[in-house]
Amino acid sequence: MTFEGIATGRLDCTDGDPACDADGAANGTCSFALRVCVAQALAGCQAATVTSLKATPTRLAIPLPTVPASTPACGAPVQVVVPLRRNDRRPGKVSVAFVAKSDGKPKRERDILRFRCLPPA
Repeated sequence: MTFEGIATGRLDCTDGDPACDADGAANGTCSFALRVCVAQALAGCQAATVTSLKATPTRLAIPLPTVPASTPACGAPVQVVVPLRRNDRRPGKVSVAFVAKSDGKPKRERDILRFRCLPPA
């Protein structure tokens, strides 16, 4: 799996930072832009047919690409909103787990994305 807009499994953002907060406003939340993609060509990997894909927690309603997918496919773009805590003075955190199953090796892949919203200085 790949995630457009996210290079690693963890993304920190300061509320209002236009480089990472999609709403660009210091409003007590960070909006992370995300798009889930499968069957992407990556160096050192051979793409297999992705037979199932699940994202949790489901309450975030992250759009997933249609499976089975043997060619590159992406879900619709979405924003994951992470609120600050304790009167907007403490970082907020949201983790999303993705589980993909395929007909190749490994049969099952699990990725976790960790989003952290930091208060402005």
